[in-house]
Amino acid sequence: MPHTIAPVEPMVEGSTFTVKDSAVAENLHSDARRGRQGDRICYPEPEFKPRIFQGCRVAKGRNYRIAELEDSTAALKARIVELERSEKRLKKQLQQKREELKDDRSELGGIRLEVVDALERVDEQKKQIANLRKQIDRFRSWWLNEYHFVKVLLDIVPNPKDVEVIANSSHSRYKVYCAEGSS
Repeated sequence: MPHTIAPVEPMVEGSTFTVKDSAVAENLHSDARRGRQGDRICYPEPEFKPRIFQGCRVAKGRNYRIAELEDSTAALKARIVELERSEKRLKKQLQQKREELKDDRSELGGIRLEVVDALERVDEQKKQIANLRKQIDRFRSWWLNEYHFVKVLLDIVPNPKDVEVIANSSHSRYKVYCAEGSS
């Protein structure tokens, strides 16, 4: 004897359909699973995954495509999040490099000033060395002249007492020469 099946209502939250008569539903499900179709109408349990269109029935192939698209969408969203994180990290690194570059530039400016000061001191020291060499050359030439002059005088002077007078006058000329060089 054929069974009558109550109208099928979709469940909003689950993935199966309910039948109002529980005994008929039990037979229906067990027969459908075993593959018996005799004189009853058997409806296989459709796959229904309410994701985007809740409460709507969609064919199995279309569900698969929707699930595939949702998976690829989720993967793309995850990739977007990853890229945004990477962008933030790279921006932070770029900011750090900019700060380091700014610090290096300011440090370089300080070093340049130190180099300029050092070069100025070197120039001043070179001038001082040149002045000292001039003074040494003047003293050497004076000393050589004085030495030759005293030697010639000592050869001319027969009296040794007169040599002291000549030495004293040479010494006084040396003091005058040193006073001229220092002023």
